Amino acid sequence: MGSALAGWRERRVRVSIDDKEVVDGNMNLVAVANALYAGGGMMFSPQAKIDDGQLDVIAASGLSRAQVLRELARIHKGGHVNNPKVRIAQGTGVSIQTFSPEDAMPIEADGNVRGVTPVEFRVMPRALQFVVG
Repeated sequence: MGSALAGWRERRVRVSIDDKEVVDGNMNLVAVANALYAGGGMMFSPQAKIDDGQLDVIAASGLSRAQVLRELARIHKGGHVNNPKVRIAQGTGVSIQTFSPEDAMPIEADGNVRGVTPVEFRVMPRALQFVVG
């Protein structure tokens, strides 16, 4: 974590939710959640519900390295949402865009890097079918 934090910096990110721009500016973190917990028990969005048909978008900007460390310690219980530099919004479609190759943000899912920005996420109603037998 130390080397990752040493290279952690803000970069310009544009976030659109349901085709409306909601954030365009320098960011420390952008996360998209569809459930209460992610990444080994981190509670990115305390109000996230897996069955509400919404994606929760968490964006943090203007945090110093010391503030990032403090918020990482608080994220397991959802305490980071009390910081006014952390915003949460919801929608069914999310687009995250960066503007230069050196600012591309890694996209992690299930603990593995799956690519880099730009990326789009969409809720797909009834995409999974369960058979009870």
